[in-house]
Amino acid sequence: MGGIRALFAALVVAIASPILAQEASEAPADGTEVALVTADGQPDYAAWEETASRAEVLSEAGRGSAFALTRLREEIVGWRDVFAAARAANAARIATVQAQIDSLGAVPGEDAPTEDPRVASRRAGLEEQLARLRAPGLLAQEAYVHADGLIGEIDSLTRSRQAAALLSRSASPLDPRLWPELTDAVGTRLLGLWKEVTTSVRSEPRREVFGRNWPIALALLSIGAMLLTRGRSWLTRLGTRATANRTKGRFRGAHAANVIRLALSVAEALIPLLGFTALTAGVETTGLFGTRASALLQSVPLAAACVLGTSWLAGRFLSTERNNPPPFDFPPEVKQSAAGRLRQSGWILAAALLARGFLAVGDIAPEVRAALMLPIYVLLSVVVFRFGRCLAAAGRPRDSDDDSILFRRRLVIYVGRAISGVAAASPVLMILGFHRAGSALLLPSVITLGLLGVLIVLQWFATDLYALLLRREDGIRDALLPVLVGFALFLLALPILALIWGARPEDLAEAWTRFLGGISVGETQLSPKQFAMFGLVFGLGWALTRLVQGTLRSTVLPKTQFDAGAQNAIVAGLGYLGLTLAALLAFTIAGLDLSNLAIVAGALSVGIGFGLQNIVQNFVSGIILLIERPISEGDWIEVGPRMGYVRDISVRSTRIETFDRTDVIVPNADLVSGQVVNWTRGNLVGRIIMPVSVAYGNDVDHVTRLLRDIAEAHPMVLLSPPPAVVLAGFGADVLNFEIRAIIRDVNFGTTTRSEINQEIAKRFLAEHIHTAAPPALPAPPPKPAA
Repeated sequence: MGGIRALFAALVVAIASPILAQEASEAPADGTEVALVTADGQPDYAAWEETASRAEVLSEAGRGSAFALTRLREEIVGWRDVFAAARAANAARIATVQAQIDSLGAVPGEDAPTEDPRVASRRAGLEEQLARLRAPGLLAQEAYVHADGLIGEIDSLTRSRQAAALLSRSASPLDPRLWPELTDAVGTRLLGLWKEVTTSVRSEPRREVFGRNWPIALALLSIGAMLLTRGRSWLTRLGTRATANRTKGRFRGAHAANVIRLALSVAEALIPLLGFTALTAGVETTGLFGTRASALLQSVPLAAACVLGTSWLAGRFLSTERNNPPPFDFPPEVKQSAAGRLRQSGWILAAALLARGFLAVGDIAPEVRAALMLPIYVLLSVVVFRFGRCLAAAGRPRDSDDDSILFRRRLVIYVGRAISGVAAASPVLMILGFHRAGSALLLPSVITLGLLGVLIVLQWFATDLYALLLRREDGIRDALLPVLVGFALFLLALPILALIWGARPEDLAEAWTRFLGGISVGETQLSPKQFAMFGLVFGLGWALTRLVQGTLRSTVLPKTQFDAGAQNAIVAGLGYLGLTLAALLAFTIAGLDLSNLAIVAGALSVGIGFGLQNIVQNFVSGIILLIERPISEGDWIEVGPRMGYVRDISVRSTRIETFDRTDVIVPNADLVSGQVVNWTRGNLVGRIIMPVSVAYGNDVDHVTRLLRDIAEAHPMVLLSPPPAVVLAGFGADVLNFEIRAIIRDVNFGTTTRSEINQEIAKRFLAEHIHTAAPPALPAPPPKPAA
């Protein structure tokens, strides 16, 4: 049951691996690393060569026990950390000497004037000093590469052995020749356990140990018994109080109820587990039991964890009291059936753990152990197969599902079919003799399925807690933060999944070391530390830029004589400048050499020139708009058939709000290279032209004076220059006049036209001025001929 043990130890390993790697690289004063260096602090290369020779012999011969390879690997990892630290030896002096050499300039060519001997002598001395300073780092780099390669060879040898053991075939558990050995193995262990218990109780040394430890043992037993007997009543009282507080108004809604239920359910699972752990520790503390009984007792907490954990997961994930979101909104009958199968699997896993603890002590053939464990695994496969069928049936599409929900329901169906296939294949493999492959396929699949269920429940808890903090009930599942929490939980579960599926803690530590070491891009080394430093410095620069922009926009610029467009241009330009400086400063502090990226940038320039030319053109046009300011925010402009107010000028485009209250996104290049009419550039004064038509026969001078009086009387029309009325031309039936007037604000042009037209209609009616010729009278009928 290595997968189950890995599930409970994975979190500790995932946290301890980076800590141990960090401690190994910090050279403790009294640790192993002190023996790896000489008195002057340099690596002991003689001792390293001895260690490397042993590792090379084992790697070439492909021999050595798993324990020996593990110890040797740990020793080489320590050497590698020493060499990693030694690679940076004399770094400050090397940088200073290199700067001195660069200041002297390059060696003159053949056709160049002869260099002064003093300069040449000084350069030669500095180059000799530089070579001497670089030697320790180069030796450490070579040794680091050597150690890293040996670690890879040992890992490769270990993995090949694991794969060979996994695919090895032994006798079938159903072979009748194994049945006598099965009976003998069970009987021998039962008899040995009984003898061990009876002998230990009568043993005088063990009684002395019990005499010393009985107070601690009694305390642990009392705590365990109290937790098992009284824990549920305590939780019932706590749940009653929490429900009362929620009904009083402190916590309301379905999300609050889900949070309270989850907290109580976790406590209901942990308190009995702590009780079993305390009881087991109390029994072991008595000292009255030997190796066989201790091995069996140590399996009790894990067995209890399997039972309690599967029961908790069934109660939370498959609870009929909770309305799960799609695609986990299973029908009640499916929930009930799947919950029963899940609880059954917990009991079977607990039985498997206790059986392994029973068989742990003493020599036993692998095929005999597999035959004894086969009934438990077959029973577990049957339960898991039925659970997979429940999942496949629960994932059937609904009529109201959209595409995203359909995709997730298909995933549930695929998972159910996959787990059913694994449950059907594992017993077959065990019966054929591949018992390691069968157990390595079944147990990790079951534990992985349980881990995914726990992750989903935790993501639901994050969603409910987020809704509770925001005091919202609707639309909270579409928020970004709960999704990010779920993604983070999945990333944290990756090391646990790796351990469940057979990865070693050494593999995780090595992966963490590789991650901290970063990746190489050309001659540039990119590490997570550099990325974190870059993000921190750039984030601080971005926040400072936004702070300065906000201060200027709200405090400084409103007190100046700049108009709104100029203020916006200053703030936007300062933002671009601040972000550029923040990026350059972040690159510099993080230690990222931009010169090494020049080749990559040159190669990408061709693609940028062809594929991104429109984006670059719009970006440059946006900069031109902010500098020249032919248009500003709030201007009334006309671009092609579109007319409206400029609401925002960004890097790539400009947003125009039309008079229909719709937004039009115009690329900046169209505003710079195209024809744009700015109605309010500089000032709001503008001219309106209003055509007026009157019928023939009206007095032209009278109409002209009347229209001029009407225009001058309007408050929006400027009298300097005065409005003009012109006779624009002669139509077929009318005289065409035009009122040309300058108004104070062109934004009110439509309103001004409407008011002047209304006044014209009133005055024309009062003055009996006809706007069209009267209709012609019908011709009289012809007289009859005489």
